[in-house]
Amino acid sequence: MSKKKESSKIDEPLEFVHNLTVDSLAFIQEQEQENIELIPDKPDINRRIKKASLS
Repeated sequence: MSKKKESSKIDEPLEFVHNLTVDSLAFIQEQEQENIELIPDKPDINRRIKKASLS
């Protein structure tokens, strides 16, 4: 039983981080649709954001 408790303690934060990441990517995609040029003077950052939002 102690192993189950330990694993659930680990799983909950991982699930939270996963959900947070999914929400962040959804937010980035919304921003891209509204504003395609997020950072016009830094195209490498835009590329990284686009890669993150596609995966």
